[in-house]
Amino acid sequence: MTIKEFAQLCACNAQTLRYYDRIGLLRPRQVDQWSRYRYYEAEQAIDFVKIKNLQLADFTIEEIKALLKQDDQAIYHAFDRKIAQQQEKLVQIKKIQQSYLREKSAMEEILHSFTDFLLGVLNDYQGLEELGLAAEEGEEVRRLLLEYMESSFLSVPQPDPQAVTLQIDDELIQGADRVLDRLDTLAGIQAEREFVLNYAGEDDSPDADAEWEIVWECHDWQHVSDFINQIPALEEDGQYRLQFLYDDEEEVSKEEGLAFTLYMLGAMLKRNPGAKGIKGCEKDNSPDGRKHFYLKQKK
Repeated sequence: MTIKEFAQLCACNAQTLRYYDRIGLLRPRQVDQWSRYRYYEAEQAIDFVKIKNLQLADFTIEEIKALLKQDDQAIYHAFDRKIAQQQEKLVQIKKIQQSYLREKSAMEEILHSFTDFLLGVLNDYQGLEELGLAAEEGEEVRRLLLEYMESSFLSVPQPDPQAVTLQIDDELIQGADRVLDRLDTLAGIQAEREFVLNYAGEDDSPDADAEWEIVWECHDWQHVSDFINQIPALEEDGQYRLQFLYDDEEEVSKEEGLAFTLYMLGAMLKRNPGAKGIKGCEKDNSPDGRKHFYLKQKK
């Protein structure tokens, strides 16, 4: 039978048969040495039926090749094993389905608890003018920050609850349940303490700094309002960090440190849509007593 006739017998197209020939599943019984035409025998249609059904049952090419050499009883037992594997997989999927909403709810509760705490800190901040913001802009900045934090959370693929960490000064809390319990106590914690909530699996190790390069900087400024409008536009698909270096005694006290970094991020969001790619705003002590600002972009 020609390939066209055999394809009609098997109710498939010739392209499928050429593919089976190329991968060694179903070779023609004869190939004309001059024309290269393929010829099949009618009995090969049985092998075609086996191949088609084994493929539909999710057997791999290598598994199918091995089963074509077996009798019907062996193939039937192979189907039994495949059914058992799929049933086990289905059980696992059902378990994931059951835990998905529970874990998602816990993660959302963590986010809301933390953002509520941060927004509470923001309400007490008096340094808007230092950031070039008018008093009446405070509410808009808080709204932008809330949207930023929520969108940042939603942009992360379903976080692993056990990978969520919260660091308060030297105290490290790991796991969504423990973090959530600790967040319940944040209302009574003073804002001058340092907080790091990590739910994205980000690398905070010193070696991770090598992935960032300085793309803009400013030194010896008096107030952020002196340079904030000079910061270049940020690429909307870029990832950035803001870093401030100056002494604690200067301008912004420890108590205002958390609110300052948040409002700085909010001021950037207000001025630049690309600021949504900012992954952190941090403040460190200056090694030389001078004021420095660095805008860093991930390489």
